[in-house]
Amino acid sequence: MAGEWAETSLAAVMDVKHGFAFPGENIRDEPPGDILLTPGNFAIGGGFKGDKFKYFDGEVPADYVLNEGDLVVTMTDLSKQADTLGYPALVPKPRGPRFLHNQRLGRVLIKNGAELDKGFLFYLKPKQRSCWGRLSGCALNSKPPPDSVPPGHRSAADCRPTTPFALCVMSDALSPPPCKSA
Repeated sequence: MAGEWAETSLAAVMDVKHGFAFPGENIRDEPPGDILLTPGNFAIGGGFKGDKFKYFDGEVPADYVLNEGDLVVTMTDLSKQADTLGYPALVPKPRGPRFLHNQRLGRVLIKNGAELDKGFLFYLKPKQRSCWGRLSGCALNSKPPPDSVPPGHRSAADCRPTTPFALCVMSDALSPPPCKSA
């Protein structure tokens, strides 16, 4: 079976799109409005958590409306444990308001022609700890978005802020990079 798989980098088959910074004056704790997904809507260890919604009542750019089955990952976690950072969730079918792609989330976009399944990527979630353990000195647990992942980055340096944390997590799960001892 291993011979049937083509070796490639994740950057060659997918992108991580960061969400929109919705204006705070239109964000509410109660309806009406669309549901603004946040890291608080992710279960510890990955998966969708359908409580503690935030609502947005205002104009929404079409590119930031999520669809059922979209794969999203947390790009920020303000807790000391960072227990949701980099973990994925699959967007469920909305039962009313639309789900919106907030700036603190990354949306995984499979490139045209790539043979990559979002469900497969979702189940790579247990490797989150291996990347997080290599980070240090971060007061805010987040990774800023780069334009692209430099080709050939497969070491512990992949977890620096120049690489989306989600790509680091997924890269580790597919093929663990060599770790340098301290």
